[in-house]
Amino acid sequence: MERIIFILSYEKRWDCWMVYANRAIDAGDFFQSIGRYIGDEDLEVWPVVRKITETIRKYDTPMLFKQFGRKKFKDERMFLQKVEEAYIREDIRPYIDKYVAQVLDELTEAGCPLFLKTSRLDNFYKNQRLMLKSVPLRALLKFERTGEFTRYILRLTDGEKTFYPSDYALKVLTRRPCRVVSGRQLFRFPEDFDGQRLQPFLQKREIMIPKANESIYFRRFILKNVRHEEIEVQGFDVIVREVEKQAFLSLERDILGMPVLVMEYKYGNQYIPGWSSRKALVELYTEGDRYAFYKVSRDPEWEQLQARQLVALGIRNDTEGYFHLPEVTVMTWKTEKETEDRDKVSGEVIADAWQKTVTWVQTHGDELKAMGIGFTQKTLRRAYYIGAWQIDSSVSETMDWFELKAEVILTDGRRIPLLRFRDHILTGKREFLLDDGIGTNGANSAPLILLDGVEISSGDLNDIQPDDIQSFSILKDASATALYGVRGANGVMIVTTKEGATNEKISVKARLENSWSMPSYHLDMVDGPTYMRMYNEALKNDDPNTSPMYSEDRIQGTIKGLNRYIYPNVDWQKEIFKNVTMNQRANINISGGSKIASYYVSAGIYRDTGIMKNISQGSFNNNIDNKRYNFQANINANVTKTTKVSLKLSTVIDDKNSPVVSAADTYRNIIQKTNPVNFPIMFPAGSGPLGNETNILYGNMSFNGATFVNPYAELAKGYSTTFSSTVISTFELKQDLSMLAKGLSARALFSYKNWNTAKTDRSTVPFYYQISKYNPTDYTYTLEKIGTTGSDYLSFSKANNGDRTIYWEAAIDYQRLFGKNNITAMLLYNQRQYNPAFPSSLFDAVPYRTTGLAGRFTYAYDERYFAEFNFGYNGTENFIKDRQFGFFPSIALGYSISNEDFFKPLRSVVTALKIRGSYGLVGNDKIAGARFPYLTEISLGTGPNYHYGENMNTWYSGITFTRIGNEQAKWEVGYKANVGIDMEILGSLNLTIDYFTERRTGIFQQPATLPSSMGFGSTIPYYNLGEVKNSGIDASFTYNKAVNKDFTISLLGNIVYAHNKIIKDQYPEQIYSNLSHIGHPINSIYGLTASGLYGTQEEIDHGPVQQYGSGPKIGDIKYVDITSQVDGKNIVNDNDKHVIGSPTVPEITYGFGGTIRYKKFDFGIFFQGVARTSFILSAGNMAPFGRWNANVAQWIADDYWSESNPNPNAAYPRLTRDTNANNTVNSSYWLRNGAFLKLKNAEIGYTFKMFRAYLNGSNLLTFSPFEHWDPEMGGGSGMKYPTQRVFNIGIQFTFK
Repeated sequence: MERIIFILSYEKRWDCWMVYANRAIDAGDFFQSIGRYIGDEDLEVWPVVRKITETIRKYDTPMLFKQFGRKKFKDERMFLQKVEEAYIREDIRPYIDKYVAQVLDELTEAGCPLFLKTSRLDNFYKNQRLMLKSVPLRALLKFERTGEFTRYILRLTDGEKTFYPSDYALKVLTRRPCRVVSGRQLFRFPEDFDGQRLQPFLQKREIMIPKANESIYFRRFILKNVRHEEIEVQGFDVIVREVEKQAFLSLERDILGMPVLVMEYKYGNQYIPGWSSRKALVELYTEGDRYAFYKVSRDPEWEQLQARQLVALGIRNDTEGYFHLPEVTVMTWKTEKETEDRDKVSGEVIADAWQKTVTWVQTHGDELKAMGIGFTQKTLRRAYYIGAWQIDSSVSETMDWFELKAEVILTDGRRIPLLRFRDHILTGKREFLLDDGIGTNGANSAPLILLDGVEISSGDLNDIQPDDIQSFSILKDASATALYGVRGANGVMIVTTKEGATNEKISVKARLENSWSMPSYHLDMVDGPTYMRMYNEALKNDDPNTSPMYSEDRIQGTIKGLNRYIYPNVDWQKEIFKNVTMNQRANINISGGSKIASYYVSAGIYRDTGIMKNISQGSFNNNIDNKRYNFQANINANVTKTTKVSLKLSTVIDDKNSPVVSAADTYRNIIQKTNPVNFPIMFPAGSGPLGNETNILYGNMSFNGATFVNPYAELAKGYSTTFSSTVISTFELKQDLSMLAKGLSARALFSYKNWNTAKTDRSTVPFYYQISKYNPTDYTYTLEKIGTTGSDYLSFSKANNGDRTIYWEAAIDYQRLFGKNNITAMLLYNQRQYNPAFPSSLFDAVPYRTTGLAGRFTYAYDERYFAEFNFGYNGTENFIKDRQFGFFPSIALGYSISNEDFFKPLRSVVTALKIRGSYGLVGNDKIAGARFPYLTEISLGTGPNYHYGENMNTWYSGITFTRIGNEQAKWEVGYKANVGIDMEILGSLNLTIDYFTERRTGIFQQPATLPSSMGFGSTIPYYNLGEVKNSGIDASFTYNKAVNKDFTISLLGNIVYAHNKIIKDQYPEQIYSNLSHIGHPINSIYGLTASGLYGTQEEIDHGPVQQYGSGPKIGDIKYVDITSQVDGKNIVNDNDKHVIGSPTVPEITYGFGGTIRYKKFDFGIFFQGVARTSFILSAGNMAPFGRWNANVAQWIADDYWSESNPNPNAAYPRLTRDTNANNTVNSSYWLRNGAFLKLKNAEIGYTFKMFRAYLNGSNLLTFSPFEHWDPEMGGGSGMKYPTQRVFNIGIQFTFK
């Protein structure tokens, strides 16, 4: 009898698996294929397969040619012969993968027979039929950043067990959607999982991502996965802190040469001008393996207080941060039409304004000192060009006096007091007679991370010394990021390093710091006796007739401590980890300058020793000892009066020593792969079977020919050394072009970055032993060696990596005042090229290049009305020629209402009020794992076999499409809008409220289902399908009160609510609406609704059938069937999952704190919290016992269901020896509230003359409904390296 069967065959030509429908004869035990041709008449006989065959036809050769070849090749034969492998890999293969996955799903639903073709024979035995109950798998990802590398580990879980792909003979059938087969079982992954991720792990357990590629991995890969509830990430922290603040004045010139007083603010060791829009500054610290960003938010209330103090002295604050004398301000805005003799009047006005301003500062010096303004023990020098003269102002400040001097510097360098020169200018003379009779005649500025204007990686940012950072700011809205094009689509982080000042005396600063680091929590595990009793209970729950694993004699022997080798009770955490460790850092920097040049040089060293004990048993030291050396040199030179050059050099050297097995893996081994009673750490020397072994006798236990994990032995077996260096050099040229047009200037920048690393691992193979027999009377025992492996000789492996980046940009700037009209404009062009030193593929060997043209135009009228227009015209290599460039404009408007005359009556209450808004477009061209998505990639000789000859026994392999391109792919576009209000009330309270929204359209996705007539199969290209909307509110406040000159108090707080929802995705309309993603946040958790634990067999018998594992028992989790009205079935399966809890990424983040300063003492505190977030406990991973006889967490032992504690709401269900599939499904039972409030930082300091001493702590206290571990670590099993609590004591010195 004829049947239609389906064959899963590897098609070499396309480098992928394909499913074909075959007509076959049922021969009893097997089917004999008789051909692939399926005609319409066959579909009439077998209508159930009509839909499936239609899908299969989407990836047959005619359809592939129509989709990918007809524009490039004249016929199918030419297409099959000459299509490029890259085109197959990037375009055709994804197309085929998509439809093969669809076919597999349709076969599963229809229950049709499917066979895996593993030979050339056409007989398919029925007992080899694939099981089409597709089992869901999830990938558990871990990223551990250690400085030189990021370790990427991938494991899989089916809810019952967790395993490494390399441990099973997995075949990746399709990549996205991902379907795999192992043996006869078909597995599926979530639709957004790319099976390409599995490829590196089919033969190994981890990947070491070199530092050179961190920028790409962190922005394009890791950040897209970090919100996954099963991801483990280590090495990042953000701490908001309060630091000492101080204000001081500098004298500068505006565009007309008029003198202005600029208020600058010092936060800690960083400076920022009052006019800057930057809201925060960030310093980067490293503390061992842990990296921390210390964020300092600006204090607008305090800054406004300083400004009001100046205004009270008669100064007019025209714009934020700029101050003028009232009469000077009026003259500043004179227009050309109002001036009969521009040059003459300008000279009079400028000279008079400068003299009046200098006199005012000198007159009010004592008052400024009393206000605390300008006393930073710093000499400030500013030079201003006015026609042929250069005015130089010098503000010398100490704790005891304040003096401002101003001189005119002529073109030959001679100096004349401004007072004397002012009178000369007022006479209108163009020559000035010096005392020596010589005359002169005058004639006359990830996010994407930028360091001094150059793109760097997050790893490079982590390596910067915080003492070298002058400022740190973040740009988020479309208007602010437009100039950076596609690189800034997700925001821009701008970091500026310190520079010396012209005519500044030499300044030497140093910092010494010691820190104590300790775990912020301790995941308590049960002791040996408790573990054994619970293990016995688990066996009894599985089978009441099973004998206990551990006898009562053994339990009592362990309790009494009769012999620690026969009755071990090992506290592995205590044996391996210290309670606290000390780390150190030191830094010194020197700055200064002359009229011609300025400089800033620094050097620093960091040392981290980790929290592991030194347990090396060999001649080597394998303890953590990481050292990093930083060197920075910034030099600026005034080549001419109009030309300035800058050279910046940054070098980072990492020299690290560590165990071969990381601390994080060791921690996981302790919790997940061992227990207190399996074996001791090691046996005494001389107790081995030979009695004279020279090797260490490590304890272990054999298990079906294998061994368990001895964390101590694994840690002690070897060491790793890593040496890395990063060099960044930047050259910049600035040219004033005012001789061509007033306000015109140009600049150019060139940068080169080089990174390289070399890592060497050296390790032995531990010798393992176990007790073969013992005497329970005198406690003597006999050891036997486990296996034949073991070596005292060090073997080694090495790895090298590196990359280089070249970047340049050129820009023309224009800035000009016309009366009350302020106009600026800028046009910028840039190019960037990145080359990995060791490319891993042909695509990787092609240089990564970007280019862009950007422009900005701003207009302000009378400091009341503001407008800004930006555009970015960006090119990408990822689309075909006519789609490579995208245009992304933006506009921003502002209105300072408080500067209107009608607002004057309200200024006593509302001292400042401004509304603003922006709207713009941003673009994205990046697709994870798919560079050049328009290209189709094929694999020659890997496709179907073509038979010919008399007996059809001669054959050749065709081609395989590994990727199908989409020439219609285009830019992903985000439409961003922001409206906000800035308000100051009663001069003390500052409020800022923003509403933001973004609609991201054309998100790159692969359709989950496509008509079979399209012929894609499972190799599905990327399309611009998805759409997501983000919106929210960002609000902050500051309050500052100067009680008197000795006592000030400052408060601050902020809260952000951000919510996103999916508008469109790649999935068709769902039969079960509860499974749809539409309308839900991206990071939603899907799970079952749990209703406690089963208490009786009657509940099980009369409830819905739970289709997980072998079915529930008393004490297992009970689920709710929410789809019975849809499908009419009284069952619970994955179709009953729905959104539970809040997203895994907090929708609300907030922080608040304050600083109190009394005389020379200061105390700051800051709290940080999140809300509206949830996470899922990983029941499968944290389940005790199982393959590794894993230990039991104390919180499980404290409250689990048992016959003696039949609590239906117990924290953990009944114990089982192996993982219980019914109890490991994502459900509300394992859902936890991820909200928390932390005392994130507290600091106390004392300042005295040349030094400041301080003591601070971070991650000090946590308040949360979740108590098992730090909720900031998210969900999972708690088997993560714990977050650290750190205390620092340090001292800062300043010498001048």
